[in-house]
Amino acid sequence: MLRPPETWEEEQERQRQADLDAAADEAVPRTAPSRTRPPLSAEARPKLRVLDVDRMLSTQPEPVPWQTERFTVPGAVTMIAGREGQGKSMLALAAATAVGHGATFLGMGCTPGRVLVVDAENGEREAHRRIHGMGVKPDTLIYVEAEGFSLSKDLALLEALVAEHKPQLLVLDSLRSLTPSLDENDSAQAEAAVRPVQTLVRRHNCACLLLHHAGKGGHEYRGSTALGAAVEIGFTLARDPTDPEKRTRRQLSCWKCRPAVEPEPVWLEMTADQGRVTVTEAEPFTGAGGPPTQTERYVDQAVALVTEQGPTTTGTLSGALAGKPDDSTVKRALTRAVEGGRLVKSDRGLYQLPSGHPDDRSDRTDDRSFVRSGQTPRADDLTERTTGDQLAAFSALRER
Repeated sequence: MLRPPETWEEEQERQRQADLDAAADEAVPRTAPSRTRPPLSAEARPKLRVLDVDRMLSTQPEPVPWQTERFTVPGAVTMIAGREGQGKSMLALAAATAVGHGATFLGMGCTPGRVLVVDAENGEREAHRRIHGMGVKPDTLIYVEAEGFSLSKDLALLEALVAEHKPQLLVLDSLRSLTPSLDENDSAQAEAAVRPVQTLVRRHNCACLLLHHAGKGGHEYRGSTALGAAVEIGFTLARDPTDPEKRTRRQLSCWKCRPAVEPEPVWLEMTADQGRVTVTEAEPFTGAGGPPTQTERYVDQAVALVTEQGPTTTGTLSGALAGKPDDSTVKRALTRAVEGGRLVKSDRGLYQLPSGHPDDRSDRTDDRSFVRSGQTPRADDLTERTTGDQLAAFSALRER
């Protein structure tokens, strides 16, 4: 009897399994003993799955199963972004060391487990120095040097390593070096680079630290907002340029935490003494702050515009401040403005000054924003941080 021809889905699944088998052979050294591994896709999840809402309503949700408290969660990607030289790799290795020991990390408890680090940044010599200085617990760290590796082309190699070593934490250092052809400002490419990693860690139920670079001008991370949208938790590591201890002191601040409320910023100190590297909690720097972040600037500018123009929509504020109607940093700024009591959001979705504020003009407009009313904010009424580019954006919106 002739075998019926394969469907497209069957052919793709057969090819995927063949790629995984080949990747496993390439990833595992020839001298390593053979180990039995179940097929990674023996039971493929359906593309659309109806969830049991009745069960969800009748039972309490499970607590967040933190791998490292308020930092990493099994099946989720945590991004640590920072400018060059801030110590992202050192911080990630300190977290890996704490997980290996089952110790605390910057005051955050860790569930003990194995860690797999894939490093395309530092090289073997620097990795040797750091691992030796950190006091890593034997048999808890698998350290892989990546050269010529690409997440977009070689994901099967990474999945084979994860399946082989079964880490509780996966560290990828860094997004830029592990995706050399990525255009970070292209949302489609950014999405395609990070989503497969998210799928991989969910499938293997391990936590993931993804290291990335921060943008200029106070942005939490560099590149398209699709990068931030594709991770569950996000932190920025930075130093205050006015801090007299800026050589060793950093602030780790959270800008996204899908599983829980965003944790408070943590101050930390990175030191090296006689080959011993330590990352510990530090006293906060309370001196004169550095330049405001982009989010802080947007808070001030949004309040100034609403003060001048009255109730205004999210899209209009975002378009005026960032040049596009759905900028995530503007939305985050508006949330902070509401949480801080500087603005309120009406039932109609308009941002306005709190009731009773001496400059409240919510009674002068209906559903119109300042663009719809044909008015342009006066430059002298805006904060001193408003740029000429933004004023040009206001005029362009008014002329539409």
